[in-house]
Amino acid sequence: MKYKKILMVVPMVMMLSTPAIISPITAFAAENTNSAKLYRNGSFIQLPSQSNTSSDYPQADKNPYKEPDMYITTNTKTKSAGRSDFIKIAEYEDKSTNTSGAYGIKNGQFVCNVTVNGKSETLPVNNEELNKIAQRSDLLTGTQFKQEIRWKRIYNRLQPKSTQNQWSVANTFGITEANTKEFAWSVGGEIAGELGKSDIGKIGAKISASISEKFSTTTTVTKSTTTTVTDTFPVKPENYPYNDYRVAVYQKEEIYTVIPGGNLQKAIKDLEKVMNTISGVHANFSNTSNLTQFIYTTDELRPIVTPN
Repeated sequence: MKYKKILMVVPMVMMLSTPAIISPITAFAAENTNSAKLYRNGSFIQLPSQSNTSSDYPQADKNPYKEPDMYITTNTKTKSAGRSDFIKIAEYEDKSTNTSGAYGIKNGQFVCNVTVNGKSETLPVNNEELNKIAQRSDLLTGTQFKQEIRWKRIYNRLQPKSTQNQWSVANTFGITEANTKEFAWSVGGEIAGELGKSDIGKIGAKISASISEKFSTTTTVTKSTTTTVTDTFPVKPENYPYNDYRVAVYQKEEIYTVIPGGNLQKAIKDLEKVMNTISGVHANFSNTSNLTQFIYTTDELRPIVTPN
């Protein structure tokens, strides 16, 4: 009988000890789930631990009373400009024809992008002095395209540790037809022939291809859309050391900039001198530090919460 009693006691000990073994694992799993969330393509995903780093995504601070940064830049890449890239030089207005557009350089030519009745095209400018400048062999030496991955804070709240936090944000992303040209120019693309006859899907695909070619990254360019995204973070455990916890939500932005090198900056000054001698045409050469910059807002959201 003593032997039977011992057999009955052993399972009870195992049962009593099981919560002590499982609880830390369960808490650890929940912690990982909360700290590795990402919203992308209309749904939440869990990032693998090797990808969930500060080099790629915003991370929560252990102190909930520390205000999270408004902007966090996680990655920057550059690519040298090439002869086949369209480099926007200046915006222009032609009073004689009541048209406006942009001047640029492509394939060693000084060209003009003009939009009439919703249709856009790029035409060569027949001016010997302007084209001599555009044909300089070392014109684009030092000129670069830059891609920055930046996260913008769109939600920020302190929450009492005993209550759950249900956050909700308006997620606006994508581009409108009005800003497709500027986006394309910021990555050296030239989409004049597509405007007015192609939808944003086709135009976006061309811009995406330019981004992929230059930076070896994938960006899905879509039509401007707004959706509402909601999620919940649970209450904190009893041993959580603060009275409050912080929840913040960041939205991913991609910033594309054309940075002129010294040779191009000198050429722009020379171009401006020539343009000033042409009557009826006004070109704006005011910004030579960044020729073109475009901020593309993606649909990716990164919610973060103070760790347990």
